[in-house]
This record gives sequence, C-alpha cells and structure tokens, in this order.
Amino acid sequence: MFAYLIYHGGGFEALSYTWGDPTDLLPIEANGETMQVTRNLATALTYLRNISSARHLWIDALCINQMDTDERNAQVAIMGTIYRTARRVVSWLGIRSSQFDPFVEMDYAISFIEQIRFLKEYPPFQKYLEESSSGAERYPEFENHRRAFNNGLYSLQLLIGERQGERLAYWQRAWIIQEVACAQQLLLQSGPYLILEEDIDLVVDFLSSPKVAALLMDGRYEYRKFRARLQSDMFFPLSIYRSLRYPDAGETAPSRARIRGPLSLLTLLRHGRGRFCANARDKVYSILAISDISYPDHSGLVIDYNKPVSEVYLGAARAVIEISCSLEILCSANLSEANKLPGLPSWAPNWAVQQDPDICERPISFGSYHVPSPPHLGITQTASKFRFDGTGRSLFVSGFRFGRITKFKDPLVNLSQGEGETDQKDLSRLLYYAELHKQLSEGYRDITQLMPPSTPLPPDLYRNTCSLGMLRNNAVEDAVSSFMKSLDLRGDGPDDTCEPVDFSQGRAQLKLMASAIDKKCMFVVSVERQAALQVGIAGVEATIGVAAPGIAKAGDLVCFLPGCSVPLVLRPIGSQFSVVCACYIDSLIDGRAMCYLEQLPSRVETFELV
Repeated sequence: MFAYLIYHGGGFEALSYTWGDPTDLLPIEANGETMQVTRNLATALTYLRNISSARHLWIDALCINQMDTDERNAQVAIMGTIYRTARRVVSWLGIRSSQFDPFVEMDYAISFIEQIRFLKEYPPFQKYLEESSSGAERYPEFENHRRAFNNGLYSLQLLIGERQGERLAYWQRAWIIQEVACAQQLLLQSGPYLILEEDIDLVVDFLSSPKVAALLMDGRYEYRKFRARLQSDMFFPLSIYRSLRYPDAGETAPSRARIRGPLSLLTLLRHGRGRFCANARDKVYSILAISDISYPDHSGLVIDYNKPVSEVYLGAARAVIEISCSLEILCSANLSEANKLPGLPSWAPNWAVQQDPDICERPISFGSYHVPSPPHLGITQTASKFRFDGTGRSLFVSGFRFGRITKFKDPLVNLSQGEGETDQKDLSRLLYYAELHKQLSEGYRDITQLMPPSTPLPPDLYRNTCSLGMLRNNAVEDAVSSFMKSLDLRGDGPDDTCEPVDFSQGRAQLKLMASAIDKKCMFVVSVERQAALQVGIAGVEATIGVAAPGIAKAGDLVCFLPGCSVPLVLRPIGSQFSVVCACYIDSLIDGRAMCYLEQLPSRVETFELV
C-alpha cells in the first residue's frame, strides 16, 4: 500500500488516531472484502470519506497485516518515512471522551480562532492595545471580548492536550510524538470540524506579544505558564507544533519534517513513561524514527515484535550507553521496576512502568538542579569507563563509594490528599501545603533521632535536601525559601507559638517541591572518611539523602559513577551489584565528587552491575 502511494506522487495523507477498545469492532468494506476495525477508526472513516473524489489515506490498521509479524516489523521500521512522506497528517481526536466532548469543544475553538482574526483587525482593540500602558480606558465591548477569548482558549487548550488532567486519550499515546513530529503539515479533526496548522500558528503569533496575552488571559500564572510552554523544548502538545516546527531556524516553507533534528533517545524514552501504548515494545519502537540512535546504528534496536520485552529494553539501554559513552541512563533505573520484568538487568530501566507526565523527564525530580564541576578547578568529566561482558547482561563501570545507608524514614512525608484531587479549590490547596509544612517539621525530628550522636543534623542541610536543591537555583522564587525557613526545625518538639505560614504565594514552585519530596524516602548514610574529606565535609560521619520510596535498605551503598548526573544506590550481591535507584545527596550534586575522582584515583573501583 505504501509503495502504491509513493508511485502515485506521494499525494497521500496519513491518519494519526487511537485504536480504542480492541474488542469494540465494526465491519467495513475494503477492496471488496469485509474487515473488522475498531469503532473509533470506523467513525473516523465516515467523516474522512470524500464523496466527490478519491482520497488516499495511509492507516496502519488497514495498510499493515497486523497478523503477519514479519510484515509488521518491516512496516514499523519505515513508519517515520511514511509520515514524513505524507503530504499531510490528520490527527483524529474522536467524537467522544470520558472527560469532555471534543465535538462541542471544536465548535468553541473554531469560534475562538475567528475571534482572534476579528481582534487583529478591530480598530478599538488595536487602539486600546497601543495605549493600555498609559492608562487608557477600555472600550465598551472589551470585557465581553476578554471573556469570550478565555472561554475559547480553554476549549482550544483542551483539544491540543494543554490542560493537565483533562487530556484526550489521543494526546497520551506513545506514537503521537513521532507521527506529529514527522508531519509536513498537520490537521486536527473531530467529526466534521477541522483546525488547520495555520490556525494554531495564528493563535501562537497573536499571544506571542506579552501585552496581548497580559491583557486578555485570566491570571498571571496562566499567562506565565502559557508563555513558558511556547518557549519550551519539552513535549507539551503545543510545543510539538511550535518548538519542533522546522529543522532550520530560518526555514519558512513546510516542505520538510518539522523536527529540527534527531532527539536524544534517552530523553524520548524518559518522556514516554508518561504515555501509553498497547504493546510495551512500542515504548522504544515508537520513537526510533526521530531519535539520535536507530538501527542499523546499533543492532540492539532491530524492530522485532517476537523479541521479549526485556530484550528490547536491554538493547535500547546498551545502545544509549555505547553510542553516547555515558551512563546517564542508569539514573532512570529502579530495582523494584526491573524486578517486574523477568530477564531485565537492574541497570536497564523498565520503560513499561508508567510515571506522572510532570516528573517522568527527571530520574527523581532533581535532575535539572545538577551543577557541573566548578570550572575554576579545571576539572572535566571524561568519558565513562564501562564494558559489557560476553552476554551483554553484565555492565562493568568505574566509580567510588561515598558511604553506606544505615537508617531511613520511608516515606518522609505522605500527602494522602494528592494535589490532583485538591487542585481545583484554593482552600483545599492551602490545606495541602499546610500538611506538607507540618510533616516536614515532624520529619526533621524523626531524622535527627536516626543520626549518629556525634553528627547533629544541620537545619540548612535538611531544608536544602527536602527542596532537592531548589534553594540553590536562581530561577526559584522566594516562596520556596520562605516556606523552608518557616519550618519548625527544633529537636525538642513543636513550637505552638509559631506564626501562621502564608502559602498563598508561589504555588507553582511549592507544587514542584511538594511533588518532588512527596512519598520519597529520606535515608542516613555513613560517609567514608576519605570521601567526606574530599567533598568538603571533613569530620562528618553521616549525612542525609533522598531516594525513591519502598526500595532502599540498610547496607546499600551510595556511589558516584562518572557519566551519571546524580549518585546511585547500589546493592552488593556477593561480588556483584544491583542498581537500586538514583538518589540525592546534597554534597554530591554540586560537582565536588568529580574533584574526588580526579585527585584520588586510587579510590576508584570497578563495579559489576547485573
């Protein structure tokens, strides 16, 4: 089918859609034969049919024999080429949703786009836009225009997946990244309603003016969030349209794929943990066409649906390590997740485990706060030293031991009222942060009891560890700092005379901090004397750290491996080691650990990871 379309000048469209319930099937007729397809596809075909002329569509369920594994392997291997070659990709959003009705929201969104075209040419609005900074009065219809604008924007945000917790199933698919990123031109459709890519560009361009957005958008936070997403390289749906638009910054004609170049396979794999696919192998296969590593660059990435899922993930991990000469992928490994997939080594992440889309980019929510080695020391991180055994299942790496976990509190805090449940009401949200404040204060007293008598727990170390380095980040507002300073960190019990804490400011930062520490394990690590001396904490017998919940044990090692942005918890198993998880140790995040590796090479040892 694909070859047929190519021979006819490539004038075909590719359909991007969700299969839906595989047991809810309807019959259609194709090439004189009756076929069973899912209800969502049957509905799409009803609206996509062109009565007056032929319309060439590439649809995976119809153009690939899904029962023939060899054909499926071959077709999936060229899926990126198919979507790049199509003259247009049709994103079918469906006409039903458990959260909202895309059919109705499409009507509102189209009216919103027409309103923008109207406002761009409406003299009273343009005049007010020019004179608003000088205190000009609003024209009579402005409030009606502003209200209609926000209602319409909300509908458009729903349709393109910009409203957290209200995303269509379409925007949660693993394959959507590749299909949309490879498209030369994109069209959104629900029922008979269409939104063209030019319509999205119109909205983005209209709101690219800070003055326009500030005047029309409700709420400073909503405005700032929208602006940040326009400038983001992360995979929010809107940034798929905008940030990945063209390969070259100066290119204006949509004659090539919108993606600017191959993306890190590791970044795509981490992002995919927040998306869904029917076949766990597709966590890897769905993004190979837009990644920086693909077959035949690495034999471990050959598409084969007969291969066990553990072998697919192992091959991807080996490819990332060998091609990038980095061990950063180990920061995404988790022993409890690896144990759920028989045959998967502990150092290879189990990508089938779903994660919250807001945190799946970061190994333990603090990756963005990693600081490289101080440049004035002239220290550079050399390529990681690693090798695989003859089977490729054992990974030999170099690093050093920082210390050994002795005790822990797991979890440090447990906010049973999830933020997703309380996000809609200001009062409930304030109570949520009040509970966080209370539990963190109590947690300090609990952790103090776990520390050795000779090593008291410095309050500032506890604050910075709980915030996972946010207090050292210049981009963080005063809200987090004020919140942490207000904690009652006295070892003799709570202070009933403390003033009430104001949680009404900086909620975006507070939410990030809360999601980062919620249900995490805080542990006490006994520090090796030479390690403490080298990282600038001489005389300190123990310090604290944060790790994933329900997995760390007493006796686990905290180690630093060149090529990992954060320390790792390793568990000795005879002469070998399992990767337990990534962890946060405040004194190892700022680059001082690299000084240790450079100045005391005799302390470096080899770990066999299995």
